[in-house]
Amino acid sequence: MTLNPLNSSNLEQLVLKRLTWHVFRMFYRLSACILQVQQIQEAAATLIVAYSGEKAREIQNHEMEVVNAWRNLQLRVEGRRTQLSNSTDLYRFFSMARDLLNWMTDLARQMESHEKPR
Repeated sequence: MTLNPLNSSNLEQLVLKRLTWHVFRMFYRLSACILQVQQIQEAAATLIVAYSGEKAREIQNHEMEVVNAWRNLQLRVEGRRTQLSNSTDLYRFFSMARDLLNWMTDLARQMESHEKPR
């Protein structure tokens, strides 16, 4: 596909492809992380039963650090997803506004030249 820089629909398609790729890559990486977090939780549960006292508390604290880091990552990903969605919506709005302004300018020019509006 040849990209005409003046064609806003081509540019919009390119932006949306990039956005889709970025979101897919992010979810792919997260799916690998969730398996690792689950494995850590399972291993911690087994070790907490096997150890007692201070070691068990230490294992539990490390598990909570991992779980909290995972939750923070999920919150950041959700924030990024929202930001990307908002950026896409803003781009579409600007594109529609530009198209409308161009149409209005063309219509005003036709009216000034007494041509019949299309």
